[in-house]
Amino acid sequence: MQISLLRPNRARRHTLLSGACVGLACGLSTTTAMGGYLDTIGATQLHNLGITGSGIAVAQPEASDSAFTFEADPTDLRINQPVSIFTYSSTNGGSIVTVTGVAPPNAAGYSSGHALVVGAVFYGSLTGNFHGVAPGIAAVENDDADYFYNHVITTNTPISARVVNMSYSNGVQEAPTDQNYDNYAFAHTNVVFVAAVGPNSGTPTSPATMYNGIAVNIYATGTNSAVMASGPTTDGRSKPDLCAPVPDIDSWNATSYVTPEVSGAAALLLQAGTSSANVPAAQDARTIKALLLNSAVKPAGWSHTATAPLDTQYGAGVLNVYNSYLQLQAGQQSYISSNTTPRGGPYTPPAGVLLDVPSSSGWDFNTISTTSTTDTLNNYFFTLTGSPGSSAFDLSATLTWDRQSGQASINNLYFYLYDVTTSTLVDNSISSVDNVQQLYDLNLAPGRYDLEIIKAGGIPGVTDVSDSETYAMAYSFTGVPEPSSLALFAGAGMMLLMRRRRRRA
Repeated sequence: MQISLLRPNRARRHTLLSGACVGLACGLSTTTAMGGYLDTIGATQLHNLGITGSGIAVAQPEASDSAFTFEADPTDLRINQPVSIFTYSSTNGGSIVTVTGVAPPNAAGYSSGHALVVGAVFYGSLTGNFHGVAPGIAAVENDDADYFYNHVITTNTPISARVVNMSYSNGVQEAPTDQNYDNYAFAHTNVVFVAAVGPNSGTPTSPATMYNGIAVNIYATGTNSAVMASGPTTDGRSKPDLCAPVPDIDSWNATSYVTPEVSGAAALLLQAGTSSANVPAAQDARTIKALLLNSAVKPAGWSHTATAPLDTQYGAGVLNVYNSYLQLQAGQQSYISSNTTPRGGPYTPPAGVLLDVPSSSGWDFNTISTTSTTDTLNNYFFTLTGSPGSSAFDLSATLTWDRQSGQASINNLYFYLYDVTTSTLVDNSISSVDNVQQLYDLNLAPGRYDLEIIKAGGIPGVTDVSDSETYAMAYSFTGVPEPSSLALFAGAGMMLLMRRRRRRA
């Protein structure tokens, strides 16, 4: 079958990020250290619980060239996965070529050092000599990126993969490209899209600038922070969404190689979500995104504002999938009450509501609807009670939703935190361009609080996109140890260290 390709724009449309890959092995030693980055992002803890991405199929589209060098080689010990679980697709020779169970080279193309490193970090087997984040995955769809875009994304063709890792860049932010990826993600909300934010030291590029995906940056500090890309997008949105540490490949600071850490983390959460009381909601891409962003660790220098919900370099922070897992396991917690208010507020908590959300940590997947004259508030009430050793609380809460198919803009959802007793606004996240909002508040005093999700009303197609929006929300109130308790912990740690030193002596 004759097909139309973006051949004239191939080098611009789908390119390797950072220019770091030289030669087949991309400089990755076969004796690369294992464990360090997996510990840092919380993957080791989940592996110890038997959560390895088992049963989850993934996709790995890769930038290629005229020789179709895009394939990850499962026989390489850094991946060490069964060849039978790999399917390769391209348009080699002008026709669609799909090959299953044959290692590269094959009729679809040739092996790629870049794809090898990405695959090793994404799903490298625990029996190999490099351990990946999701070593238990069930299948890998490894495609040439042009084929994936032209014959999967733009044609809305369903895939079996639940996570798509995109460690490539179009070179610029392209509104039509982002729109097509968003249309696909909105139509297939069981698929999580994860993309490298862009070239090192650059600004976010497509497809990472899509609304409905997760854009990933390198985590670096000090003088090394010069290798980090930086947002916002050209249209003012907060990207990246997350950052992740370089995966034990010290000489390769490339966004390509931290992106599969987040993709692997998504696969781990998808497996863990099968035990949820509401499996479809727990495995929806919006829920996975909310959990991953909300549980990220805030590094030194992280900041945001009410209208820019994420940091320009770190996004929501440094990936920690074990924290995500704990919030997932805390369970789905629905709002306590829903009420309407005239357009523009006021948004003060409704009176007479006595019930509270029963868990200080968790998530929700819900809908919120408005009219042309009213805004709607979904209210999540919490009573925070001080306990021995803890008299304050830290809050992290994240709200996500999708850009709907074919829409140039989004419904406006806002996030508020109120002190219920005094009806005082504590914090808000009110970006009018982002489809993510985040609250991050330290040392909240004991008391009663209302987390409010607000949808602005309007006329569909005129002042808003639609009357109804589906969202995911993750939250965690964490007790802060009192200074005396911290001193006690420090003293206990010193005593333990002294004992260890005596034993070693």
